Amino acid sequence: MGDSFHRADWLSFSQALGTVLAIIGAFVAVIWQAKAQRRRDRDTENERRDLSLLSIQALAAEVAQMCTLSGAQKEGAVPRQIYPSIPDEFAAMAKRFNRFPLDRAVECGKVEEILELRRLCLEMELIHRSDIGLAGNIFTSKHRTTVSAVTERAMRISLDLDKEIEARAPGKYTDRIRRHL
Repeated sequence: MGDSFHRADWLSFSQALGTVLAIIGAFVAVIWQAKAQRRRDRDTENERRDLSLLSIQALAAEVAQMCTLSGAQKEGAVPRQIYPSIPDEFAAMAKRFNRFPLDRAVECGKVEEILELRRLCLEMELIHRSDIGLAGNIFTSKHRTTVSAVTERAMRISLDLDKEIEARAPGKYTDRIRRHL
């Protein structure tokens, strides 16, 4: 017997080589699929975080707008009634913050902002409920400093979140960011 390969030997060798290549190919495909899945999961997580930031930003903008509009309504500076019950509107907004999913706030690092916005709403509710009979310049004179500080803080939270959203996803959510305060 010689040392040369016969036809059967070549067939066995090519079959073994094909099997090894198939195993390597399957291994590479599994690794590629796992990386692709991790990338999709990371993208999904980032989008969820961005949307949470966008939600908090919209709520902060709404609180700032509510402060402004409720003050204008109390002063009689608007031609129609915007809020049937200003204290109830702020109480309802505070409840929205109570119901905001804290896991989402934790994911995006904004628990403090949620809690602060809730406190601002409760403060505005208390102001409006305690002086429900006051209107016009009397209400404005009495509460100007506090209302201005609450409005400014809600606007600052909204604007900071606006910047953060744009930094995280430039241009992706620009049309959905609430900027009309």
